[in-house]
Amino acid sequence: MLQILVWCRPVSAHFTPPQPYLYKYGLLIIATTVTPAHAGSGRGYGVVDLPIQRDSMGYPIIWASSFKGALKTQLLRVMDKTKVEALLGSEPGGEITFPGTANILDLIPLAVPVPSAEEGVVFITTPYLLSRVKSYIDIVSNVLEKLDHYRENQELSKALKSFINILFERIMEATREYSDTVVFSINSDRDVTIITYKFKAKGLNIDPSMCEALDNELSNMHPLYNAFKFTRHLLVIRDGIGRSIIESGIQRVYRIAVDRDTKTVKEGALWSEEYLPQATLLISVLTVSDLDALNKAIRNRKDIEKRIKNAYISIESIEKLCKDILSKVKDVHLFIGGKETIGRGIIHFKIASVG
Repeated sequence: MLQILVWCRPVSAHFTPPQPYLYKYGLLIIATTVTPAHAGSGRGYGVVDLPIQRDSMGYPIIWASSFKGALKTQLLRVMDKTKVEALLGSEPGGEITFPGTANILDLIPLAVPVPSAEEGVVFITTPYLLSRVKSYIDIVSNVLEKLDHYRENQELSKALKSFINILFERIMEATREYSDTVVFSINSDRDVTIITYKFKAKGLNIDPSMCEALDNELSNMHPLYNAFKFTRHLLVIRDGIGRSIIESGIQRVYRIAVDRDTKTVKEGALWSEEYLPQATLLISVLTVSDLDALNKAIRNRKDIEKRIKNAYISIESIEKLCKDILSKVKDVHLFIGGKETIGRGIIHFKIASVG
């Protein structure tokens, strides 16, 4: 007789996912595109020759590697190379290679601006994007320790955290009650046209003082947030149509190369590029690894351990190093991605402590 044995995994009522690595410090990065940005993903296979980076769901994104490279370049201009490498890792091709103690996550869009017939400009987000931003805020809120005496941009992170938490909660409730043709605004029930789509709007009745606090903190990050108050013009659209609208808001241009002698287009010199539009609001996280775990990982690699110690990386000095470096980039502009010489890719970002 053939017997078939079936093994079933025991079900635990309290499953806690493994935590292979702990973070000692965590900081929130709030960024906006001052000019259209092209963080490219290489040659594309669709209608656009040079597309921007996207995540697995098709939303625009700036990969952590692109942002980290731009940040490292900025720091190397104003700080000692050894200290920068200690936090962000060694340079490729060096005699000794080792990881940095800092971990940077992808820059994800909280909201992307698109044109509106009634409002002029509206900022579009979706439940998916809100969930990703909330997960970033949760990461920073649950680190092992706070970075003592680093209080830069704390009011901004506090306002953003409060606003996102209540907005996410209200959206989860509202999407179960209303149809796909309804978009959700913060406090207005007025119908709105987005590009060529007409929508009925439903206000979420979020505390105006909470909205005002975030608007005030964002007003100096980009002129558009001052002219068009961010929360007043923020709309949440379901992911299906929302992703399509955000895709329509991505800037696509065709470029040519001209023969200097004949003043005509060179043969084959026509291509298309994508840009993340200016005033896109982006969120990322910078964490610093628990140094006890790091020390164990490198205990048998004396050359790296010596290099790290020479860079003042130890349990006692990591906080000082973080403060030294953060003082240089707490509120700065930098170039990210390609097309720098034609004014693309200027990013204004702030590194904020989360209270």
